[in-house]
Amino acid sequence: MNVALIGSGSWGTAVAGLAAARAERVTMWAHSEQTAAGINGEHRNPRYLVGHELPDNVEATTELTQALDGADAIIFAVPSTHLRDVCHQAAPFITADTPVLCLTKGIEPESGLLMSEVIASEIGNEARVAALSGPNHAEEICRGGLSAVIASEDPQVGETFKELLLSTAFRIYLSQDMTGVEVCGAMKNVIAIVCGISAGTGAGDNTLALIMTRGLAEISRLVHARGGQAMTCMGLAGM
Repeated sequence: MNVALIGSGSWGTAVAGLAAARAERVTMWAHSEQTAAGINGEHRNPRYLVGHELPDNVEATTELTQALDGADAIIFAVPSTHLRDVCHQAAPFITADTPVLCLTKGIEPESGLLMSEVIASEIGNEARVAALSGPNHAEEICRGGLSAVIASEDPQVGETFKELLLSTAFRIYLSQDMTGVEVCGAMKNVIAIVCGISAGTGAGDNTLALIMTRGLAEISRLVHARGGQAMTCMGLAGM
């Protein structure tokens, strides 16, 4: 499988390394010439995760058309603020049935759309778009750890990306609750920041437990209101 990975930040760089273990080729799209040159010349991203050496079958380009040419699967890992624009530019070069995985978390302010919905609105065929969420700090994945959850309306699309990214260290669990997984991905860090403030000010374990528990309850209400499954919040995507 040839994989196009659109984005070259820390998260995209970490997942490029994961995908390279099972893909024939991973072509990363980078906005910066310096980043692309570093990946091609030194097998390292000079801006993010600089200590992480990428496999030899990972290459980079600043041309979207080159990254997407011949891709059997596409992974988007660009910041939420730029996702729509990049998808709009990429759309003419993406075939109608190519499976797509969204690594970006967030909710588009103007439309209220989740990130997979932003992608689908630009490239079409929403059913072939999956989303990855869960505990996945990029720097820890590079050291070989942590779990994740992939959500996809089409089970076959989910299986495609599970087979691509699964390893002995990086565990993947499938869900069909796209809304639940993505709302959790967008909201959980808000609660995590409040937890950090609580811990930093010495409020104690009781307060921390209260914030986490009620925070999960609040997220579950948002998931339910948007048509997702509230119980998703009690799994890897939320907890």
